[in-house]
Amino acid sequence: MKKALITGYIGIALIAGTYSYIFGETRHKSFIYNFGHGITWPVSMFGSTPEIDGDNPNAFNASYEDVFRSSTKYGLSQGVEISTKSLQFYLYAKGNTSVTQADYDALLSDQSRGADVMLAAVAAVNSNPEIQKQFMEYLDGMSAADIFDEREDIEEDIANLLKDRPIAAVSTQILPEETLEPSELTADEVVAAAAKEAKAISDSDLAARSAEIPLFVDCVTPSSKAERIICSDSPLSSAESEVKGAYFDAQACTDDTTLLNTEQLAWNRDTRDACVDKACLHDAYDKRIQKLKSAGCRQ
Repeated sequence: MKKALITGYIGIALIAGTYSYIFGETRHKSFIYNFGHGITWPVSMFGSTPEIDGDNPNAFNASYEDVFRSSTKYGLSQGVEISTKSLQFYLYAKGNTSVTQADYDALLSDQSRGADVMLAAVAAVNSNPEIQKQFMEYLDGMSAADIFDEREDIEEDIANLLKDRPIAAVSTQILPEETLEPSELTADEVVAAAAKEAKAISDSDLAARSAEIPLFVDCVTPSSKAERIICSDSPLSSAESEVKGAYFDAQACTDDTTLLNTEQLAWNRDTRDACVDKACLHDAYDKRIQKLKSAGCRQ
């Protein structure tokens, strides 16, 4: 009887591992990994996988945070961000015939023009209700692994869209006028404006509103100049993902999650959002990652 139970359990584990390898959230990993995951089939079989809710912007933002958190758990975060950005670019380019293959090449190579194109794409999705609806409907019902797997299809759609357009960029101004740096402002005035924006949430509000203020950058609806820079830059987006992972590791090892939340929000406001260029943000992220890792679980 005992032998039969063990054999049955291993058989179910093999089936669960095979299913996970072909269809599951860890299908990008090896079969051995998935078989090991299948050994815990009572947990994995009855556990729930977060999915995107595209019914409305609020539901979308909340569900995207859950999906991204699961993508960090399964090592899919970078792929999920790339797929999301590619989709934003595709929807933007579909409605803007001045976007060409040269713009997409710049985006892939992380050139300065590519950052401008990505900022324009994000702005288009956020400001145009119809494009935003298409974006949410496309991702509706998808898990982290689903979004990860969409990358090739989205890139193929982009290639097909741009293949009949001129190779060279038609327009020298991709960014919407409102997202361009105002040339009449001095450097000191730009810094002062960013600091004012960063201080919009007072110290007294942070602890009280920590549950409702986003802890991390949402590239669907970036809310500050610093966030727009981060969403347009791959290394900074990766640094944001690393901060998320380090934060959740630290959260698992502290008894005071409210304090950790408040500290993260204060860092967002006082340090991250006070930056007006990439160099400042890179330095800020390096220090924040080190601090969060030092607060994580110690073996």
